[in-house]
Amino acid sequence: PTAANKFREAYAIMLDKIRTEYPKAEIYCSTIMARPNATDYTIKQYNDAIREIAELMGAKIIDFAKCLNSKNYQQFISSDNIHPEYDGHIRMCDEMIKAVL
Repeated sequence: PTAANKFREAYAIMLDKIRTEYPKAEIYCSTIMARPNATDYTIKQYNDAIREIAELMGAKIIDFAKCLNSKNYQQFISSDNIHPEYDGHIRMCDEMIKAVL
C-alpha cells in the first residue's frame, strides 16, 4: 500500500475512535495546506483522503488547502517557510469560521 493509502486507513481508525469515545461531539477535520517540499499531487492525495473519510464519518471540513495552496503559499508563509504569517493565519481563521457557522 502507498503512504496515502496507509494514511487513509489510519485516519479512518482515528475518526472512528473519536466518534466512539465522543458520540455527541461535532468533529472537524482540516485539509493540509501547501508545503514547499511536497508536490501538489501528494497534497491532493492526502486531502482527498481527509475529505472522503470525514464525509463517511459525518465530520465537517475546514479547508485550509483552499485558502493556503501552492499558488499563494509564499505570499502567506513566515520566514521559517513552514508556518503561516499574520495574513496567513487570518485566511485560516476565515476558513474555520466558514466551517463552524
